[in-house]
Amino acid sequence: MANITELLEALNTKEAAVSTTDLATDLKASKEGTLKQLTREKDKGHVEGNSQEGWLITDLRANSGL
Repeated sequence: MANITELLEALNTKEAAVSTTDLATDLKASKEGTLKQLTREKDKGHVEGNSQEGWLITDLRANSGL
């Protein structure tokens, strides 16, 4: 499982919403573990989206310099 920094950095490099599967593949992590991390980060306001429409890093998090 990728750590949260790797997950947020991977999202920060994307210009469009990315699917859970694509993100998990990029991170060489399981889809289930990636979805759990994304859901936790969504609750914290660091990412937005869902597994159907894709995920984006929030403007607040993207501008913080990770």
